[in-house]
Amino acid sequence: MNKIIVKRGGGNPFFIFFILIVLTALILPVSASQFGLGSRTNQLGIKNYYINQSFITVANGSDIFVFRSGDQMTGTLNITGTTSQLTINRNAAALGPSTILGTALRINCADGETCRMGITSYGTGATNSYSCRNARGTSSSPTASQTGDLLGQFDAYGRSNSSWTLTPRAMLKIFTSEVYNDTQQGAYISLYTTKKGTVVPSESMRIDDGQTSVIGNLSVNGNFAVTGNFSAKRPYGMYSSNQTQTMVSANTPYVVSFNNVEDDYEIIKSDNSNFTVLQPGDYLIEVSAIFTVDTPNAKVELWLQKNGANVLRSNTIMTLPSSSTEIPLAVPFIVDLNTTDKIRIMIATNNGGAQMLYVTNTSYSPETPSIIMTMSKISEITP
Repeated sequence: MNKIIVKRGGGNPFFIFFILIVLTALILPVSASQFGLGSRTNQLGIKNYYINQSFITVANGSDIFVFRSGDQMTGTLNITGTTSQLTINRNAAALGPSTILGTALRINCADGETCRMGITSYGTGATNSYSCRNARGTSSSPTASQTGDLLGQFDAYGRSNSSWTLTPRAMLKIFTSEVYNDTQQGAYISLYTTKKGTVVPSESMRIDDGQTSVIGNLSVNGNFAVTGNFSAKRPYGMYSSNQTQTMVSANTPYVVSFNNVEDDYEIIKSDNSNFTVLQPGDYLIEVSAIFTVDTPNAKVELWLQKNGANVLRSNTIMTLPSSSTEIPLAVPFIVDLNTTDKIRIMIATNNGGAQMLYVTNTSYSPETPSIIMTMSKISEITP
């Protein structure tokens, strides 16, 4: 080890002054403008960088440098290396979790403290901004972003009884909506949330091309004002039959057949008689049928079945006072349906041979279906 020895008395004052200058240069803090942190040539190669309340510690292997809070640093601070990390620790008891993969900046707050990242700007047109950039390829050879690339996100983690969550539970994500070039650079924003009782987040809202889509239910507590067009598309359907349907036997239930789909959305018809919905909710079902009988004072009935069972208090009975008379019967229902439920319309008569009658078109009017049914979702399922 090289040593510098200063003897007392009789020393050369110029030599002593020179020694003091050298020692001062060795112990004074290094300014940030001296950091070119990827090189070891007369500079510091920093691996870990810690900021505590009163001082900054820069550590590289066994080398440790301390900068007090009163010291001023100017220039650019570059921290390089694939595992480099800047840590600001305001909690003397713990450093906090480090399990989030790829963390480059860690801020650990004191117990009970509200931590903030503050940005202040001045002057007309000055903007405070948090900016994310993403490209395909590599840093030395970047390529254009493609459709669906994630440009940036803000996310939040929590903690269970045993550990911190390894993935976020709520996120704001920004995606590209097309292949990027110099003239088209579309993007959209998605909000992800995690449903109660689960641990996997899913998309709950998207803002794209000036449109906001809510994935799931929308609940408004208070006033709701719309300026411009408003579209709230709910499941609906209209079905009919161009067949005459005969109840051959008396006091026997028959399943009504609908062989035509006039229009529908998120309602599925199967076997021309069973209907299921893709959205759970309360549904308004309206049925209109034309009945005729051969015997005066014969009765016809119409009701609703859900999952093969009769719906309570859904039956309607009508008496036809004379034979060969066509009389329409219109019946409304409101029923709550889940996506696994099936509904169908049932008919019966006390006189075999009664019919739901189809009438073909005339020269001036369209055909008359034997039965028409409409379905529409009117609300979410209520208790």
